[in-house]
Amino acid sequence: IFEEIDDIILIVEKDGRIDYVNRAFRKLLGYPNRRFTGKTLCDAFCAKNVHIDCKAFLQQLFRKTYFVSQIKNRKDETLYLSWKTKPFVHGNGKKILAIIRDISIQTRLQKKTEEYGKNLQEMVYRLTQQLERKKQKASDLHQAKAIFLSKMSHELRTPLTAICGYIELLNEPDVSASDLNKYVAIIDRNAKDLLTMINETLDMVKIEQNKFPINERTFSIRVLLNELYENFLVLASDKQLHFKIITADGVPDNIYSDPLLIRQILNNLIGNSIKFTSSGSVTLKVKQRTFPHTLSQ
Repeated sequence: IFEEIDDIILIVEKDGRIDYVNRAFRKLLGYPNRRFTGKTLCDAFCAKNVHIDCKAFLQQLFRKTYFVSQIKNRKDETLYLSWKTKPFVHGNGKKILAIIRDISIQTRLQKKTEEYGKNLQEMVYRLTQQLERKKQKASDLHQAKAIFLSKMSHELRTPLTAICGYIELLNEPDVSASDLNKYVAIIDRNAKDLLTMINETLDMVKIEQNKFPINERTFSIRVLLNELYENFLVLASDKQLHFKIITADGVPDNIYSDPLLIRQILNNLIGNSIKFTSSGSVTLKVKQRTFPHTLSQ
């Protein structure tokens, strides 16, 4: 049975010598036909130019039920492995059964995403500093710009909070491939939203001239609401709040309006609701109403 499963199976003696490995183990290291029985862990995991403390690694193997390690395969590539171990007694000796999974792709993606989030935070910080300097120079527009910056800082925090929250979810050891792709897509979407907001923030002339251009187009309100739900779910969970969006049956899928302004309005509405709710739940109800001289709202 062990030979046919995809998970890597390893049984180790107390002295560090390998008692059994399955086909998945040999494939991982790039030695499909090599015998590992009787060899030490160092023999199996150490490339010629790599040295590890085998004694410390063996102690970790027998003392911890879960840990992550790095090894080298036959091509001298670094692999990240998650270990789940279970000690047992067979015959006169104590042994360890280890179930190992290759999490190299997930780990590398996580590191890149964390670096991406860190760069975004630094960029927001630099832009905020630039805006503060511009604010000091424009004393005649002091009050208007202060109000504007206060509102924008709230809107900037919303996608940034979603990015940080889903980066934390990527750290979960048992995250599935489908969830991994979903989390990355949410991070990417919020990063784009954040960049759009930053570009608008830098364009201060619109505020100075009291111009708020409305860019109307047809878009899916249900898709927008679903994106808002995914963005704020992490923030609400952090405060142990129940959060949901209820869309009435009569609400059309597509509406004609400015999707960015609609998103900003709902971001503020939901964000403030979660911020000032200490316990319980936050619910956004969306329904269609008909007004005189208008199609729908």
